[in-house]
Amino acid sequence: MQCDTLVDRYFAAFAAGDLDAVAALLVTGVTLQDPFVGVVQGKPAVLEVYRNLFRAARLDLSLERRFRAGATAAVEFSLRIHGSDGKVSAVKGVDLIETARGGIVAIRAYVEVVPA
Repeated sequence: MQCDTLVDRYFAAFAAGDLDAVAALLVTGVTLQDPFVGVVQGKPAVLEVYRNLFRAARLDLSLERRFRAGATAAVEFSLRIHGSDGKVSAVKGVDLIETARGGIVAIRAYVEVVPA
């Protein structure tokens, strides 16, 4: 699968909270780097991070600019997180998504908390 297709499918799956669809895009040795969870290595561990997020919150994702260089994409986004406790938080950031071997091999999130 091409980088653009993988990235499109990843963000659609993330926005829908579809863990199975996210799982289908990740390679076995995927790495997730996120300021809220640190560095997480391996598909099972990365999927656990997403499972916990999808269970705990409803997500409103808005994609903004996208840049691609070869098999790596940088996607600027805004995310409102509606927690099960009724609290709403928001972040803006950039995901760097590296692709290879027909899947996503790394996701590095750079985010800042913004007023909800």
